[in-house]
Amino acid sequence: MNTSKSTGWISGKMAAALVVVSGLALVAFLALSAYAPQFRTETAGRANVLSKSAIGYAGLKLMLEETGTSVWVSRSRERGENDERLRILTPDANSSGTAVAKLAEGGQPTLIVLPKWLAMPDYLHTGWVRKWRAYNPVLITAVLKGLDESTAVMRPGEVLPGKVSDAKAKDAKTKTAPLLKPEPEKPYAVALTGTPAFGASPFPPKLTIDAFQTVAGDKWEPVLKDAKGYGVLVRLKGTQTYVLSDPDLLNTAALKNEAVAAGALALIRRLPGGAGQIGFDVTLAGFDEPKSLLRSLFGTPFLAVTLGALLAAALMAFRALNRFGSPRTEQRSFAFGKRSLADNTAALIRVMGRGPGMAPRYAGAIRRQAAKALRGGRAEDAQWLDAVETAGRITPTYSELLSEAETVANEPALLKLAAKLHDWKSRIVHERR
Repeated sequence: MNTSKSTGWISGKMAAALVVVSGLALVAFLALSAYAPQFRTETAGRANVLSKSAIGYAGLKLMLEETGTSVWVSRSRERGENDERLRILTPDANSSGTAVAKLAEGGQPTLIVLPKWLAMPDYLHTGWVRKWRAYNPVLITAVLKGLDESTAVMRPGEVLPGKVSDAKAKDAKTKTAPLLKPEPEKPYAVALTGTPAFGASPFPPKLTIDAFQTVAGDKWEPVLKDAKGYGVLVRLKGTQTYVLSDPDLLNTAALKNEAVAAGALALIRRLPGGAGQIGFDVTLAGFDEPKSLLRSLFGTPFLAVTLGALLAAALMAFRALNRFGSPRTEQRSFAFGKRSLADNTAALIRVMGRGPGMAPRYAGAIRRQAAKALRGGRAEDAQWLDAVETAGRITPTYSELLSEAETVANEPALLKLAAKLHDWKSRIVHERR
């Protein structure tokens, strides 16, 4: 016969552990969901600071950090009015001109590096790209239309992608090229010159850049020019917003040339705010941090409220784990039945202090119950009970317990006597059986 104690399919400790692990997993899931954009990485090889590809700017960020410059990645479109730090925008060809203009407004130092290359992912190396085509200048021009409607991005020997009223471009044909027409990617010998306000060009006197592009427009003032006088680095008049027309002066592919890398570093240093902290915007690449209720709950100033609520929930769960089974039913103030009558009588006796005086009568009641249980029909025959005690070698005897009952003076002594009488009754009935 199997006498092992049957147990449930899961223990209380295991249930508590599962509840704790589930709760922690839920909190972790919510926190990670709230801050998911911060953990995203660039693997498509686009032109932004998170990209380690040739057209990305991860190399520029690393170079700035290695030279002692504090760099941060901006995932927010908001910017303080008194923020004089330089922020670098690296829009895609499909970035909205309105979004770019909104990020550049406010008068804070801003450098916009225009896109150029349409690249394909290198499936043999995650994060790498293969150069395919240069974007049509019409697409790149649209990125700056929110700042100046007359803006045009040009490449040497190409047809202008729109009408430009700049004096340097009057001799060009004003014809718009098809948006999807592949542009030539010829290497061009580039010689850059500076202006009195900006100083000499920080780049080598002779450069060879594929599909070199420049920018012009009514509101753009050239700061760094090519040999024909077209703007390579231009400033929006009356602001601290600058545009670098060709990304091959700053991207990772360009920095393999030490002279170009030194020029890129000097260029940034000369810009307003370039000597201090520098931020790289990634919101235009889709890595922004949208406002959400979860981020509010896990951020200041509501983090303390969230932690308090979680602690309260944990305490409530711990309290609930201390009880199992069906909940207790509500009891009446005055219950029915014999038990209630006995409890009320005992309480009354205790209040009146009559308990010790009732000890002899209690001993007699126990004796009668024992005699009745023996079924001898001689419940009042003391000699017969003494004979049973003697045969069973039961000590203390009833006579001794009765004598002790007559000397009880307080309730603790009464309880001790009651326990002895109960033991006497159990032993004498057992011996008879």
